[in-house]
Amino acid sequence: MAIPIPIPEFLQEYTVNLVAEYVTNHLDYVWNYEKKFDDLSRVVKELQEERDRVHDKAEEEEDRYGREIYNDVKVWLDRIDEVISEYEKFKEEHRKNGEYPLSLSNLETRHRRSKTAQDIEEKIRELQQEKHDSISHCQGASSMGFAFANVDYEAFDSRKEITRNITRALEDSRARAIGIHGPAGVGKTTLVIEVANKAWKDKLFNVVIMVNVTKSPDIRKIQGQIAEMLGMKLEEESEHVRALRIQKRLKKEKENALIILDDMSVKVDLDMLGLGIASETYSDDIDCQKNLIVPEGRKSSAADNFPPSKNKTITKGARFCLFLR
Repeated sequence: MAIPIPIPEFLQEYTVNLVAEYVTNHLDYVWNYEKKFDDLSRVVKELQEERDRVHDKAEEEEDRYGREIYNDVKVWLDRIDEVISEYEKFKEEHRKNGEYPLSLSNLETRHRRSKTAQDIEEKIRELQQEKHDSISHCQGASSMGFAFANVDYEAFDSRKEITRNITRALEDSRARAIGIHGPAGVGKTTLVIEVANKAWKDKLFNVVIMVNVTKSPDIRKIQGQIAEMLGMKLEEESEHVRALRIQKRLKKEKENALIILDDMSVKVDLDMLGLGIASETYSDDIDCQKNLIVPEGRKSSAADNFPPSKNKTITKGARFCLFLR
């Protein structure tokens, strides 16, 4: 006859507690279904508010400031949408079935749905723990190399020497800006655009920006044009602060930018444009580090081959000034 082995009291107590906890938990799923549904609805509302804040911020930075949203932020927002969609389906079933009142026929369903509510809430808690201190980054500077790729450029003989001179000048690693000055309609701007495009394609510059100084320069407007091409948004009121922001951006190691200053016929403070060049320019006394003056009256040897509208002195009286950083 087998002799019964006594079970230690502590083991009996542990077993009883374990079974009691198991039963209590499962009874809780059945008994407190309404509470679990309400708790889930509350955390879903919190998540929706957090999602809306990040989504609105992302839209503002993308649409208004031209910044690119980090991929992990996009994935996070997509995961939130999936969880909310799962909750909406769960809520709709709750509504259609009269909120699953406590009854013998609903015991198993209430138990299962309480566990589902708990699983969805755990997913939400995980999403809420993911913090995004920064949600976007600058896409980097755009380049006029694309915008001006189809400029109607004709390689007249009169331009070849000028083109070579400007190209050699741009090979200087200190090159920051080219100022253009001279009579209208002689081809000076088109020539510089063509040379700058080539320099961009040859990777001498990451970005080439062109702004029109005019006879009445608007410093804020020019600052805005430069900033826009660099993928920046200037909201500061002070022109000095705006210039410092542009200068800081241009000093970035990756940003090797060339600024083309067209129609420089009046005094301009280049430092106030954010170029980091403490120099003032004048119509006839341009203070250049390198002065590329085009000889007067040079004509194309092929001029007779073009219609009267193109049979003219090329770049007559034009002046190109290279500014070094």
